Amino acid sequence: MRRSDARSEDLRRALAALDAPALRALIEELLPQLDDGARTQLSRHVIERAAKAPSGPVPPAVSETEIDEVLAFVRRASRVSYTDPAEVDALLSRGSDAFLRRDYTACRRLFAALLPPIGDVEIDLGQDQLPDEVLDIDLDACAARHAVAVWMTSETDQRATAIWHALRETETVWFPDAPLHDMEREAMEPLPDLDRFLAAWIALLRTEIAAEQGGGWGGGPRAWLREAVERAGGTSSLAELARLSGDADDFRSWIGHLVRAEDWQATLAACEEAAERAADAYDRARFLDAAARCALELGRRDVAARLERAWLAEPLERRLLRWLGMARSRAALRARARKALDACPKRHARQRAVLQVLAGDLRAAAELLAAAPGGHWSDTE
Repeated sequence: MRRSDARSEDLRRALAALDAPALRALIEELLPQLDDGARTQLSRHVIERAAKAPSGPVPPAVSETEIDEVLAFVRRASRVSYTDPAEVDALLSRGSDAFLRRDYTACRRLFAALLPPIGDVEIDLGQDQLPDEVLDIDLDACAARHAVAVWMTSETDQRATAIWHALRETETVWFPDAPLHDMEREAMEPLPDLDRFLAAWIALLRTEIAAEQGGGWGGGPRAWLREAVERAGGTSSLAELARLSGDADDFRSWIGHLVRAEDWQATLAACEEAAERAADAYDRARFLDAAARCALELGRRDVAARLERAWLAEPLERRLLRWLGMARSRAALRARARKALDACPKRHARQRAVLQVLAGDLRAAAELLAAAPGGHWSDTE
């Protein structure tokens, strides 16, 4: 066990040994010793955990006057050159206060006013970094709570559209792969009518993805669709989605679900299907790598052949070494190196040099090294 793991286990045992009064005393003792940012974050976590407990204390209500002041602040802040991050933290905290009180209408109004201009830098915090690097509050949590508030304040038949717009409006501060998971983590109570929402959400996402011609990459709406499909129908629905789209990320999602279930036979078949459907060498080789891993888990005798296929699909040095490392004797290793030399592209000079050494052709390896330009030969590889 690593030292850090051992220390973590020691801490878990120590916390389990403390009763509630002792834990309260410890937190009260530690708070003054923390810097401002850490103290603010710990205080906020304690308050939020207490608010989620049955009959726990909740923050004070957010008045209509305060909401008007926030709206006025946003209008004013967009015109000035700099806004104090501490002031923005305080306003965002009031949005979270409304959320903890289950005042979803006020929460939605506050976060809808604050989050988009923060992400679009209409509110200038004077930072060279991203907003969450200068704000103490967790912007991802705020955006997820905003989405929950939108959910709670929308009519059932309009909820999917409302959540779509909420995610799009806050995407400059929060762009999750699994928004439903993040929303449920923050929610004060179960999200109502989830099954009905999933059907509408999947239909809407399919429409939007088609309008965007797939979006061009695996994140955003495509990731949201995978999450929803998995929630609605599990492994079989993920398989259907991957087969329908042919998208590599959809296949990865399906394969990941099978791996978590440790169903290596089904995973092997899915990896082979994904490799067959892959549009480029990069994805094909990765799926072949995964297939070789499955074959190893299953104790199959064709692991080396599968590693060779992966290397041939995209000849990277780490793949070559995996395949070579499966040789059971010096003679087998030399024979494998000679075979690989015939297939190894000439531009992969480092791999060719390794193979020449292993094949016993030291003169060819030396000549290759001698002809290499500069001190960092084969650097482009």
